[in-house]
Amino acid sequence: MIKKIMVGVLVFSSLMIGSVVFAQTTNTKQQANQATLIACVAPAVATREATIQSAFSVFSASMTSALTKRTSDLAAAWALTDKIARNTAIKTADSAFKVSASAAKQTYNAARLTSRQQFTTSRKACGAPAVVENTSADAI
Repeated sequence: MIKKIMVGVLVFSSLMIGSVVFAQTTNTKQQANQATLIACVAPAVATREATIQSAFSVFSASMTSALTKRTSDLAAAWALTDKIARNTAIKTADSAFKVSASAAKQTYNAARLTSRQQFTTSRKACGAPAVVENTSADAI
């Protein structure tokens, strides 16, 4: 009877030791895969963010230019003494600004979306799973 118990304990112990070794091996492989995945995805993230920052710089410069032009157009409009001509010039200045601002916004958003699409392609090529990101956080 004692021999049966001892054999049972030995079998159980060897199974437990084997499963611990297997778990450690699996965990080590998962850590190595995770490190490889991070090394692959990190440059894609950096590229995406640099592209978005660059697009925002272009957007900012375009908006500054549009605002500067609107300022000078409105100054010229308010210098007019004829009320009808002044109102027409103000409407023209506002309309031109809206067109410029809209174009700047569209250019920025197109660059941002292209950058995100390229990131998704790169992420998939790395074998990284889909992640939940707020893709509208950098939208204008």
